[in-house]
Amino acid sequence: MEIEFCPELQIDWSLKSISFNAFQSINVTLVSMEQQEKPDPAHRHGKDVMSWPDFYVEKTKTEFIFNKCNYFNIRDDLSPGLSESDEGQGKTFLRLLRSELLTLNQNRAIEGLFHYRIITDNEIIDVLCFEAPVIIRK
Repeated sequence: MEIEFCPELQIDWSLKSISFNAFQSINVTLVSMEQQEKPDPAHRHGKDVMSWPDFYVEKTKTEFIFNKCNYFNIRDDLSPGLSESDEGQGKTFLRLLRSELLTLNQNRAIEGLFHYRIITDNEIIDVLCFEAPVIIRK
C-alpha cells in the first residue's frame, strides 16, 4: 500500500511571495484561489455580460519555511529543468527521492539533503535543504 505524500497540500497553488533570510531560511507563501460565479447572463445586454470582471477569492494561504537550505531555484513552468526523470511523491508539493540535483550534491559528499519541489500555476520551485520544511496553514 502506497502512502500519498501530504495529501492536504496537493492542491492548485499560486505564488504570493518569497522571502530570504541569508539562505538559512526561505519562506514561500502560496495561496489557492477560487473563482466566484458570475451573474446569470439571461436578460442582460451583451456588453454587460462581456465586461463583467472575474473575481477570485483566496481559499487557503500556506507558508512553507525551508531551513538550512543548500540550493533554491524558481523557474517558469515552461522552462526545462535538469532532468525529467525525477522520481518522487506528490503532485503539486513533492518530495523527490531521486533527482539530478540530489545526485550532483551527493557526488560532492553532502549527505542528508532533502529535495522538495512546489509546482504552482506559473512557477516551479526547487529547494534542497537539510531539514523538513515547517508548514503553516492559515
